[in-house]
Amino acid sequence: MAAAWVRMMVWALAGLIVLPYAVLAFSAFAQQWRYPALLPARWSTQAWSALTGGGALLDAAMRSLLIALAVSILSVASALLTSKALATARQRQRLHALALLPFFVSPVVIGLSLQQLFLRLGLDNSVLAVLLAQGFIAYAYAVLLLNALWSPSLLAMGDTAAGLGARPSDIWSRVWLPAGAGLIGMALFQTFAMSWFDYALARVLGGGRVMTLPTRVFEALSAGDVRIASVGSLLLVLPPASAFLIGRRLVAALPIAGVPR
Repeated sequence: MAAAWVRMMVWALAGLIVLPYAVLAFSAFAQQWRYPALLPARWSTQAWSALTGGGALLDAAMRSLLIALAVSILSVASALLTSKALATARQRQRLHALALLPFFVSPVVIGLSLQQLFLRLGLDNSVLAVLLAQGFIAYAYAVLLLNALWSPSLLAMGDTAAGLGARPSDIWSRVWLPAGAGLIGMALFQTFAMSWFDYALARVLGGGRVMTLPTRVFEALSAGDVRIASVGSLLLVLPPASAFLIGRRLVAALPIAGVPR
């Protein structure tokens, strides 16, 4: 009896998780769906022409993809160097605490603060402004995440390699990066997702000129175009979900320095 209840609860939980995505899929393919019908009366792929036929939604998706890729690669690369320097710093704990500061305030507040700086630099309402603002938070997050990479054993491996005559570039490419590939992959995925799903910073610093996929989705919702908003929402969810499912086995097979299996 207990096992039956457990299975029932698992299926109920799975249904609750899948239900929102099912509604999005129905809305994206529905041509006529009126209350109180549980399913659309008519189906159509017309809303998907916003992607297959080009247009604003496809442009926004490509812009979001490029920004997210740039943010993830640049922030993780910078965080690797920073976290390595902090690993041997005397004030390590206090310096790591500084990386928490961006998470103590709302992204909107951060965006408004950075907006004043970008206005003076002539970067307001630009893709670069959105990229730098997202990178500011992604970099801090990556530093915190990659802190676990620099365990005493990994640092000792680097010292041993240096003692045997290895160059710094060889230590990075043959010791540290392979040993921390799993954690670095996690950092890349997480920072990509932070940028990909961001709305607040893109809206504030883009000024309505830099249209990313989340801003297009909210624009469609404001205009009452539920079908286009549903297509955009599915597009927001599918790539990260696919990357997660594909990369989960890859990351599981890679070593994560400092993190026990």
